[in-house]
Amino acid sequence: MKRFYHQTYYFWLITRIIFIAGALLDSGRMFGKGLETLDVFINLSIIGYLGLMIYNTVNEFRNALVSTVTKYIVGVASLVLAFVIIVIVVTHDSRLISLAGPFVIWIVLLGIFDLLILNRSEEVQEEIEVE
Repeated sequence: MKRFYHQTYYFWLITRIIFIAGALLDSGRMFGKGLETLDVFINLSIIGYLGLMIYNTVNEFRNALVSTVTKYIVGVASLVLAFVIIVIVVTHDSRLISLAGPFVIWIVLLGIFDLLILNRSEEVQEEIEVE
């Protein structure tokens, strides 16, 4: 599995950037709904999740050592998000499953990518040592 993620490393980074951009563009709608306690908790959780994703992505593009704690948190949060999306789609409107299905699969694979804690800087360092 690690080999697959190493070969598709930049795909995961680029799709993560697309996800972050889409979520940030949609964030204006998040705060326009109202200030119920559950909504505020969900919105703040999403902002924290996006912040950690941005932090990880920036460090990975800089080939800096990425914190294993933040990658672990993002990986677990991605898997939880996928589960929540499945529960919402199944319990509310099954017509959206065709749209949510590929997204959930991507989120799960992204979560696994983060949980494997691949650091490009370590890979580059290993290549330099081998040569």
